[in-house]
Amino acid sequence: MDGNPMDEMSGRRDFAAVLSRAIRDSRLSLKQLQEQLARKGVHRDIATLDYWRNGQAIPTGNRDLKGVTVLEEILDLGAGQLLSRLPSDAVSRWDPVRSAPIDRQLEEAYAVMGLPSLDSLEHIFLQDSVSISTDFHRQAEVTTQLVRATRDGVHNIPVALRQIFTEDEPPRISGISGCELHDVAMLDDEGLLCAELRLPRPLRKGQLHMFSYRMDWTFARDRDSDGITRLVRPGLRYWAATIDFAGDAPGYVEYNYEVENFTRLGTPTGTEMTQRIRSAKQVQRVLRGPLPGLHSIEWKK
Repeated sequence: MDGNPMDEMSGRRDFAAVLSRAIRDSRLSLKQLQEQLARKGVHRDIATLDYWRNGQAIPTGNRDLKGVTVLEEILDLGAGQLLSRLPSDAVSRWDPVRSAPIDRQLEEAYAVMGLPSLDSLEHIFLQDSVSISTDFHRQAEVTTQLVRATRDGVHNIPVALRQIFTEDEPPRISGISGCELHDVAMLDDEGLLCAELRLPRPLRKGQLHMFSYRMDWTFARDRDSDGITRLVRPGLRYWAATIDFAGDAPGYVEYNYEVENFTRLGTPTGTEMTQRIRSAKQVQRVLRGPLPGLHSIEWKK
């Protein structure tokens, strides 16, 4: 990637330090800050503001830069006090990702973030545990993975997701065990979120490592239907998914598999299988040696 990584890290720390201090001095909560931004025509979600404040993310788009200038005004900072702390290429460095074909954007995003290539880890076991609130407005996802390093020195693990509805607030990501959240990047126009999970220490070639992380979603609008999707790479031995509904069991649940074949606009093509699953307050699916591609469980109220 272009630019000096040390300069970027320094800029990130400076930006977060000035922003967090200004928010603390203002005595505004993130919710209040979000509301004041909205009144000035800037709509930023609380998760993004939190990532900026903690230094886990920096603005990646022109819309973000507008939000930063309004933040300076709301927090009574001098013009440029936040913008000047950002690396000079904070936005432009993501241009290769935005211009890449949809099936290449993940690899391009990982390269920009300095993350290892997809073949640096062999995924052996993956479990998704999802909890749905009674009103379907909150969703917690805990993912546990067992991986094996295919080379020496693997120290971080990339996580990526694409939001279908980009108006939804991005999830709050946190490490549970065996990792901690280090970096987050969000490309609003593409609905792409990438995160870096930092391991306690670099892995040796062939070394196994198990880790867990959590995503907490908040949905402002009513959702009559929803689901989870997992992109399975070749070599995964097991995928297990459990969905717990705090309220009533959904009226309809189905499992879908689609081959990993994307159109230019990102729409998966070539549906291979759809299977109805018995609806219950807890839905489970366990696959041994799942085929590469998109596996999803979808439900309707």
